[in-house]
This record gives sequence, structure tokens and C-alpha cells, in this order.
Amino acid sequence: MATLSLLLSVTSANAQSKSAQVFVHGKSVQLLPSSPLRVVGFGDVTTYFTTFNGTSGSFLIDSARGGIVSGELRPRTTTAGLYEGAYAQATPLLIVDFGSYAVSLPTADSDQNGIPDAIQFDRDGNFSASGSGFSVPTGLPFSISIRFNRSAGSADGTYTATTQNAAGQANTVSGQYSLLSYQGSVSYTRGSSNTMGVSVTGLFQGGVTLTGSTTFTTANADQLSYAAFTGRDSAGTAYQARAGTLTRSGNTYRGDLVLVDGLPQTSWADFTSYVFVITDLNDANGNGIPDFTDPAAIPPVITTQPRSQSATVGQVVSLSVVATGAPSFQWAKGGTAIQGATSASLSFPSVQLSDSGSYTVVVSNSSGTVTSSAAALTVTAAPAAPTFVVQPFSLTVARGVTAVLVCEVAGSPSPTLQWKRNGITLSGATTRTLLLSPVGSTLAGGYTCTATNSVGTTTSTLATLAILDTTDLGRLVNLSIRTNAGAGAETLITGFSVGGVGAIGSKPLLLRAMGPSLSQFGVPGVLGDPLLTVYSGAVATAMNDDWAGDSQLRAGSANVGAFAFAGDTSKDAAVLAPSVAIGSYTAQISGVEGATGVVLAEIYDATPAASITASTPRLVNVSARAKVGTSSDMLIAGFVIGGSTAKTLLVRAVGPTLTSFGVTGVLLDPKLELYSGTRLLGSSDDWGNDSDIAYAAALVGGFPLASGSKDSAILISLPPGSYTAQVSGVANTTGVGLVELYDVPTPALAPSLGNQLVAYYALNGNTNDSSGNQVSATGAPSVTFSTDRFGRASSAATFGKTGFIDISNRRLLHGATEATISVWFESRMLSSEGGFLVAAGDARAGLDPFYLSIGNSGVLSAEFTDSSLGPSHPNRSIGGNQGLQIPTGQWIHVVVQFRSVGSTTVFELYVDGQLRRQTAYPRSHRIFFDTSMSVQIGCLTSFSDASFRGKIDEVRFYSRMLTPAEVQNLFESTAN
Repeated sequence: MATLSLLLSVTSANAQSKSAQVFVHGKSVQLLPSSPLRVVGFGDVTTYFTTFNGTSGSFLIDSARGGIVSGELRPRTTTAGLYEGAYAQATPLLIVDFGSYAVSLPTADSDQNGIPDAIQFDRDGNFSASGSGFSVPTGLPFSISIRFNRSAGSADGTYTATTQNAAGQANTVSGQYSLLSYQGSVSYTRGSSNTMGVSVTGLFQGGVTLTGSTTFTTANADQLSYAAFTGRDSAGTAYQARAGTLTRSGNTYRGDLVLVDGLPQTSWADFTSYVFVITDLNDANGNGIPDFTDPAAIPPVITTQPRSQSATVGQVVSLSVVATGAPSFQWAKGGTAIQGATSASLSFPSVQLSDSGSYTVVVSNSSGTVTSSAAALTVTAAPAAPTFVVQPFSLTVARGVTAVLVCEVAGSPSPTLQWKRNGITLSGATTRTLLLSPVGSTLAGGYTCTATNSVGTTTSTLATLAILDTTDLGRLVNLSIRTNAGAGAETLITGFSVGGVGAIGSKPLLLRAMGPSLSQFGVPGVLGDPLLTVYSGAVATAMNDDWAGDSQLRAGSANVGAFAFAGDTSKDAAVLAPSVAIGSYTAQISGVEGATGVVLAEIYDATPAASITASTPRLVNVSARAKVGTSSDMLIAGFVIGGSTAKTLLVRAVGPTLTSFGVTGVLLDPKLELYSGTRLLGSSDDWGNDSDIAYAAALVGGFPLASGSKDSAILISLPPGSYTAQVSGVANTTGVGLVELYDVPTPALAPSLGNQLVAYYALNGNTNDSSGNQVSATGAPSVTFSTDRFGRASSAATFGKTGFIDISNRRLLHGATEATISVWFESRMLSSEGGFLVAAGDARAGLDPFYLSIGNSGVLSAEFTDSSLGPSHPNRSIGGNQGLQIPTGQWIHVVVQFRSVGSTTVFELYVDGQLRRQTAYPRSHRIFFDTSMSVQIGCLTSFSDASFRGKIDEVRFYSRMLTPAEVQNLFESTAN
């Protein structure tokens, strides 16, 4: 048995791979004598090939020498039914006669495949043939007759051949004969490049194995042409196949296959001819044309991908794709199909900002689909001067709290921002939010934000920050959310936490689940019978089905200003909890007996305003998770801030990060908008890895948002009043979303980056902050005060390797991309000692935002570390490895500072007013703290063996980089 393989493969990612049946019929007959003779120098005479050139010579046939008819009986191309063969006659030592002959075979071809039935594999092969030949040596003619016997379905049979010359001499030889036929399968792949492979097994005795591959083309559905290729047998011998063409009839393709140099056991040195028959039963679209040549059955192939484009609002833009395979098209933006966009081009007659995004097109036909590569469409606004979408608004805040002013601006190109206080530029205050913390008298005043681009400059309205000394601080007093609720997975879950810094005792709360009573406001499809259950962990602490006209619930609702129930018999649910302990809870609302409908969940702080003190527990977190729809089905959370001063809140709309908690079907790109009535106060599409938002979330105990996620968040201060937080999906997407409101404790954030001098410790007998920012510090008992560099008593802090000054506001320079530390000191360190002048570090070790220290032998060094990068944070040091040696017993002024400029951070070290070292590092850096950080003068507690010995005076922290002139002035100054 033998195998012939012609491999078909396609590089297209969307190629169509299928199989068909194949039969290779040999047109000739292979004669194998039963008694071959060995001839010295030639081997078996059956391997002797004649050239049929008619060379003259003697012709002898006798029984002593033996005659052999052998080799290949092949059809003569010029005469139908006439086949040519070869003969040889030999002694064991010598070929004595050889020549050629021609015989006529029956020509009947019932299936019209070009192969006479007499020698076709699946037909009976019992027939006789007769003809004549000539002797090559003599040129004398002779007659020949051959009898063939073979059953249908067999490639092998027997033959008897008799030759006779003019003298009557005759000789008979017998043997086997074989049809050089193969059977197997074709595998083919169609696409941008077509290739095919044939795997067949030789049906004749002593056959060989051939493998090969070729490409093919289809001029039309009825014709398939293949390229020349090389085939190899199982021994690795190569055979060259000429290019050919197959013609289709129904599901059968037929044509000649010609192998140059032929097979073994042939009389031909030049070529051997076969009939190549492929039967393809694949018809994917049922049109009667096999998939082998049916153009409609080829999966589409994209030959030209859509390309990314940039445009200005109002321009005409077109995205296009070119594909083969009679395809249909469906365009999508951000993975969502665009209705009606079903042609090869997607046109925008007047492109808008909202059209910006990533576009793909799915190309399809009956045999498959392929998705294009993404094309980014970037739309920028036409040049326009800045306009404020959100104006900063005035706030009245309690002394010492954190205040956040917000502005949002539109314009093209994108404007830059600059905040000012009382008309004075605030260094580093160039973002949409301005953080002021803790608010003292120096921060009160009028604030504006100026937006500038190449078209113009616009200044916001004036926002006044006023300070009110009061205990009636701003606080969350109500949250309400309206959405659909039901049973099981449709249960509405709201969360809330009671507590706060310094809070003691318990808090009265009113919780309501309004269903039927919403009908009086024209709300359709209400939940007819809500069930309200309050949980502390997994334990149910309260439950109500119907409020049943309870007088206490009626009075409680009136006291907190809630609207009345529709009637005493309404099936709304409510719980009045008079003493809710500090902790976290959930209120779950479901439909009785599996009912679903619209419900309003409400949580009220029922504490009388007159009884509120600084230690009264507060609602510090309220949240709700629900399905976010579009238009009127967006998630809307209403909330109320009570008290007499503004309250700083962290408001979040979480979607993508919910997947880390096993939530499915989340809102992938939530947008958060904050309103007071119809006035927009702030908005967020993506939270943008904002470090202040990340810190605020950690401070209030919120789970961290995934880095780079499309969750949204707003950090803002709001005066007392009613507000709504609206959560929708960008591009009208829908899914499960979580809305959260957190009471941000005070002080929570770094002193304002607009307050250039963050903290200043003159150390004149105390550790007070003289900057006006009230960043208090405490000296350990072993820290004493003695003379300073001018000889003034109690005007410098003295350290003896044991004490330190601790700064309580440990987020001193949080988020700073510019920072400066200025210190006067007199070192009394021994040569083997090291000590920290100023340091901020993590008690867990490994995260040190900054330090300034004296090492062994008085070497001065400083280091800033970008801890926001985690454990692999880079250490950016200056001084120590460059040999800045400081003498003992001498007052020295040192300034270390850094500033991020673009993608580079510049570090500078000054000694006695002179720039001694300057180094630039790649990447923009910032100082990043977490709640375990500590800031000390004279020590770093995580390195207790490195405390300072000597005197320290006039320690200053700036949230900007000082100019050389300012550094020189600090050095030369003789006053505080």
C-alpha cells in the first residue's frame, strides 16, 4: 500500500478548512513477469527501459533463451485505444533481443473519465489485446497477443503474453499486472490564499508513498487550477508534478495529473500520466456548487483594515473596510453594535466629541465571520476659549477641617488651570480640585480658578471660604435611592455605617421601604408589598412587612421631614431603631411572595439637632447596589447634608471593580454626576488613579478601586442642603453599579498644595507650627531647648540620641510633586554614628517618603522615595554617595528639594546657601503616605539606632521648590 499527500493550508486567520474524496487513476498498466531473469550489468530485465527508437538489429525468439514482456503498457497519445509496451529476451548473462510493441485495448469508457473501463480500478478487467511490434536490433516485425484477467475493485490481476515472428517462432510469458491507482482524501483551505493537500493510498502491489502541497486558484465555480509542486515518496525521493487544471461536473472535479520522471517499474523515463478525480460533498450554502470552488462559501477575508483617524468637531469622517467573500458588515463602537451601520463604510457627516472612541467592524457571510482591528477615532473640539462647566462655589467650614473646591472647564485645546487666593497665585494648584487642609485663618478668603488656552483666558466666579467656630458640623442625615426591587438576586441592598472619629454611644435611625405610597406621586409599576430587613453582619436585627399605621413611625417620619405614607393601611415597610450601635449594617428590601416593582429605600438620621455634640455618632457611609439603566432608569441616590457648615464627602460610582468581588453583569464604564437641584456641582467619568481619592478611600475604609479602572469618584465639600448623585453608563451602557457616599474625617488630606509653607517649627522653647496651618508637633521628654546659632536661650532643640519631635499630621506633604525641607543644625555626632535630621517613614519598613540624615563620618545625604509604586519603589538619593562631609560643632544650613518637570524629576541639595548637588531622574515622582506613616524631627522610629545627636533649629516644609535666591535668603536670615 502507498500514500500520496498533497497538503493544502491557508495563512488567513479566517480560512475555511474542509475535506473531500480523491481518486488518482493511472492511465497505464504495469506488467510484472512471474519469472524475471537476472542479466549481468543490468539486473532484472523487468527494470530495463526501452526508448522505442526503432534501432535495427537481429531478432531471435527461442525457448532456450526465454522472452519477457515487461514494464509499462502506456496509451499512445495520438491514437485512442492503442497502448505501447516493451519487451526483452535474455539469457542469464546477456540481453539478446529487445524491442517495442503496440496493442489495441477496448476503448469503452462508460463514466467518461478518460480511463477505458478495461483498465479502470472499479470495472472488470477480463479482456484480450493484440497487436504488433519490432525488434530493435533487427528492425523485424512480430505479432503479439495478451490476455488480461482482473476482477472489479482490484488493482492487481494476471496476464499472459505470446509473441511470434515471421518465421513462426513464438514465446509465451505470464505474470501479474497492476493499475497504478490511488485512493484517499483531499484537505483544502480557502481564504486569502488557497492551498490543498491530498492524502491517498496506492491500491496496487508494491506501490509507493507520495506527499506534497500546492496552491490553487478558482477561475470560476467549474474550474480549479493547481500549481506545479514537488511530491515525495516514503523514502524521500522527489517527483515533480506539472501544473494542471480540474473541471467540475456536479460535485466531481477531474483532470490530468502528470508526474515528471515517473514511478519505479515504468518503461518511461520522461513522464507518467494519471487522471486526478476529486469528489467534494461539502456545500455549505446548498447552492449545488461544492465549497471547493464556490466563492460564496469562502469565509470573508479583510484585505484593508479600518484606520485610526483624528478630526475636529463638524468635519466629515468615514471609516472603511475592504473584504472578500461577498460579506455583510456590522460596525461597533466600544464593542457595542451601532444600529444601521451595516455597510463597508461608517460615515460621520458632522463628527462630534461624543463620536470619539474605538471602532471595529464584524464582516460575515454564510461560512464565517471575522472582526477587524480596532480603529481609534479621536475628535477634538474646534478651537474655543475656556468656559466653566462647573464653577467653584462658596463654603462655610469649621476651623481645622478639610475643604475641597472644585471647578470643571471646557475649551479647545484643553485649558490649563491655576487657582488663586485673594488674587495671589497658589503654587502647584493647577488641577480641577483644590485641597485646603486643615483650614485655618490664613486659608480663609476668596478663591478663583483661571483657565487658559491658546484661544483665551477665563476666570471663574469668586468662591469665598469662610470659617465658622461651631460644634454643629456638617453631616450626612439622609440617603434615598429609587430603583426596581424584587426577590432573590433582585433584592435591593443598601449599606450604612454609624460611627465617626471620637464618636461614643448609639444613634436613632429611621429606615423606610416605600412601594405603594409612591403611587401618589404618579410613579408607575411600584412594588406592592415590600419587606424590609436590617442586618448586622448575618444577623437580622429588625424586620417589617407593613408599617400598619404605627404612631411612632408616623411621628418619626414627620420629625425627619420625610413625606407621609399614603395611608395607615398601605403596605409600605418601615423600622424606627432608637439606638443603633456604632458599626456597619445592611438594609435589604425584597418583594413579598416574589413580587417585583419600583421601590424607594430611605435612611434617616433621627437624632434631634439640638442634642448633637462632637461625640455624637454620625452616618459615615451610605451605599446602594442596583441595576443601572438608561434615561429614567439610571441610578439616582438622593442625600441630605445637615448641620451649619460644609461637609467633605467622597462619592463613588463603582462598576468594573465589582468583578473582583464576584459580581457579574457590572456596569463597565459608569459616569457620576453630582447635582444640587439642576445645577451640576461635579462630574467624573474615570477616577484616573487620583492619589487623593485613593487615600480618602483608604482613610474611610472603602475598598480600593482597581488601578486604571473606569470606576468614577468625586472628592468635594458641600454646604448643608439636598443633593443627588446620578450614575449612568457611558454610551448608554447598562449593568450593576454601586453608589457610595463617605463622610471624610477631618483632617484627612495633606495641607493645601496651594499653601507654599506647609509647616514651620521655629523651636523657640516649643514645638508649635508657626505657618498658620496648625500642623502640631510634640516633643518627647528627652528633647530639651538650648541656645541657637545666635546664642539665644531656648531657641533650638537639643537631641541626645534618644528623643525626637513627632508631627501629628502625618500626611504633611501627601501628593506633592514639589517639596522642600529646610533645616539648621549643629552636629555632635561621633564618627561611628548616624542620625536623622528630618524623616518620614513607615513603621512596617520599606516605605520612606523622604529623609535628611547625617551618616558615619559626618556624610550628609537625602532621599525621596515614590512609595506610590509599592515595594519596588525607586530610591532617589542625593549627597551621600557623592561625599558631602559635614563638620561637627558647627552650625550648618541645609536645603533638600525636588520638583517633577514633565517626565523628569530634579533633585537639589544646598549647603549654606550654595547648590552642592543636582541630579535628574526619569519619571515624575510624588510623596505618597499611608496611615502607618510617621514624621519626626531628630529620629525615624523604624530606625531607633539612628537618632540624632546635636541641635536642630528652624525646620521648614514647603510644597514647592524654592528658588536659589530664596534658599540664599533663608541662609542669610537672622530672624524667624
